[in-house]
Amino acid sequence: MIVFKTYLALLNKILSNFGVFILYNIILIALFCGVYIEIGDLYLAELFYYYISFFISFSIFYFLLFRNKSLIDKKLSLKKPLFISDKVKKIIPYFLILSVLMGTIIHYIDIGFVPIIKAILIIDYYEIAEIRKQANLLTTIPIRYLSSFLIKSIIPFLLIYLMVKKNYKLYTLIYLIAIFYAFSLMQKSFIITILLPSICYAIYLKKIKFLIKHLTVLFIFIFGLLNITNPQVSETKKNNNVQIKKFEKTNSNHSNTNNPVIIFLNLIKKRVILTPGKIVAKWFINIPNNEPFLNGCGYRILAPILGCDYKNYGQELYDDIFPKYAAIGIKGNVNTTSFMYDYANFGVLGLLISGLLMGALISLIDF
Repeated sequence: MIVFKTYLALLNKILSNFGVFILYNIILIALFCGVYIEIGDLYLAELFYYYISFFISFSIFYFLLFRNKSLIDKKLSLKKPLFISDKVKKIIPYFLILSVLMGTIIHYIDIGFVPIIKAILIIDYYEIAEIRKQANLLTTIPIRYLSSFLIKSIIPFLLIYLMVKKNYKLYTLIYLIAIFYAFSLMQKSFIITILLPSICYAIYLKKIKFLIKHLTVLFIFIFGLLNITNPQVSETKKNNNVQIKKFEKTNSNHSNTNNPVIIFLNLIKKRVILTPGKIVAKWFINIPNNEPFLNGCGYRILAPILGCDYKNYGQELYDDIFPKYAAIGIKGNVNTTSFMYDYANFGVLGLLISGLLMGALISLIDF
């Protein structure tokens, strides 16, 4: 028992000091496995360059931060806290809650419909894909930025803030609104972005009930969204739609079983390991073989400075990576890992720079 407690304490210490580093390594392992499954060892050298750059950067920065920990703590303790009156402190959360409510409603008004409700009434795979595309394309630029700000900043901050303040009534309200908003936009990444800070906070404070609740909601969310956006999961829809049957026959990655749990697990395996690795592999294959390195023109901020037109390979490579969808007129965006955007601009040098920056960032977070 004593030995077990010792190992548990050691594990807790390792996770508290290197938690984000370990998590990022797990993500990279899954990603590299997906690349290997897709194209073998063709681009493993490039991935290796990125990882070595990342690891060296993390090690150096973490060592420097740890070595100067007492000095950093001393300087931070000398900083005067920002004074905010109690009235303002009480008003700010309600203002942010109102912003979330109004922002959600404005977004629906802007596109003219609630995507998930429209998709539930449709049994055609390609029509559902078109709805997902319209949810983004029909949104005007200001509302698109507003939506991104809500999902990536305001909502995660509000959830953490209300959890810390133990204001569980308002927390539950924002939680439900956030879940519906993310679900309605039919993007799995949104729910992860919203809940990940709260999940990390629950792990840090060892709030097991909160953690179980968040993870349960996360899996229900993904299962429900996969069921709606992939009609082949539903036996009823499959029997009522010939086009979906054809889609299933041409998609070798989908399981033939009718068990929804097995289908769900297969889809999770595909989306977590196979698809991200496949996308990275396709970017490697297309750049620079079919598309040239952008030399900085792939960064929206840098392009005007360099005097070139901004190019988004995420959109331009869609037709090459998903020719079947492109053939029937579906347009989309092929999002990939951050280091692939740097590779698209500067090749191997971009991978090395990206690794250095990511290592420095994660060392700062873990510190």
